[in-house]
Amino acid sequence: MEADAGMMLKQFGATTSLGLKGLEEFIEAVAGLGLGYLELKCEPGLFYPRETPPPERARLRRAFQDHGISPTVHASFYNINLASLNPLIREASARQLRECLRFAQDLGVETMVIHPGSSPATTPRSSSPSPERAPSQAYKSPWSWRRGWA
Repeated sequence: MEADAGMMLKQFGATTSLGLKGLEEFIEAVAGLGLGYLELKCEPGLFYPRETPPPERARLRRAFQDHGISPTVHASFYNINLASLNPLIREASARQLRECLRFAQDLGVETMVIHPGSSPATTPRSSSPSPERAPSQAYKSPWSWRRGWA
């Protein structure tokens, strides 16, 4: 029965607002609780892709593997808006999410949370962005890196 309870906990995880300092101890604590996942937030000062160089990403990946924890990534959501009517904001948002996807790929992540943003409720449907009228880069599949498009 205890083995079943331990397996059930592996379905759950924790999230962190810690940066790199103290993360390995936190991974160890999550593993000690019997949890299976740990979410990292891709935001400046936490796990921002531009602030986490490849050697650090490799070290993190090993730490997760060593403790049997599956990392997940919560993509940047501050100032991100794929639904923006402004093409410059939409394109910058897509570029930022692609950086988060590369970061996730480097960590061996299989699950990533994305908030697409929103457009004003008063916007006429005819002026909302659509794949047909938007730049193709902004509407590629968010999982395109799995097919080598990133």
